[in-house]
This record gives sequence, structure tokens and C-alpha cells, in this order.
Amino acid sequence: MPLVHEFGVIENFSGRVRDYTGYSPEKFDCISIHDDYILPLVEKFRSIPTINPCRGDSLSGELWQGLCYYGVTLIPCGVLPEFINIFSQEKNDVYKPLIGLMERACKFNKYAIHYGI
Repeated sequence: MPLVHEFGVIENFSGRVRDYTGYSPEKFDCISIHDDYILPLVEKFRSIPTINPCRGDSLSGELWQGLCYYGVTLIPCGVLPEFINIFSQEKNDVYKPLIGLMERACKFNKYAIHYGI
């Protein structure tokens, strides 16, 4: 299996964090980004509050910082601009689909989901 991270938009967030612990990228029409493009940015993501469904049920955003590298991360709309900014600063076309996905999620006040490698 290739080392990829998958990102999608949760169209109808249930409000129950535990609903998102499983691996189902097809459910969220995920796009894949190779780890070679995510790994160099991991440190930049560490200050962004996100939610790791495997670590609890809270929606406070205090459960995790950045992306859960090997698991699931829920990214609330309120912090998507921070991710968009980091990807945009890289000035690499490989991030364009991901930036578009995150902009769409933000525009419609949706959560994004990330599946780690």
C-alpha cells in the first residue's frame, strides 16, 4: 500500500466523534496526497487544534494538535484556513486539489477528515 494521506469533506457531520473512527475514504470522496508532501509540513500543523476520534468524544479541539499521522483526524471549519495557509505557502501544484477541498469545506461550514498513512 502506498504511503498516502487521504482528505475529504464530511457533508453531514453527525456530532458524534466516535462515528469517524473507521477507515472509509470512499464515503467522504477523499483525495490522496503522498506522504512525501505531508511529512515535511507535520511540524507546521502541530499548533492547529484538531480532533482525533480515537482519543475521545469531545468536540473541544483540545484532544489533538495537527494531523494524526497514523490515524483519523477531524478538522473543524474554523481551523481550515490555517491548513490552507500552510499548503498555499508551499507554492506546489500538488496541493491545489487539497486547498480546493478545504476551501469548499470552509465555505459550507463543513468538517474535513484526514486519514493518515
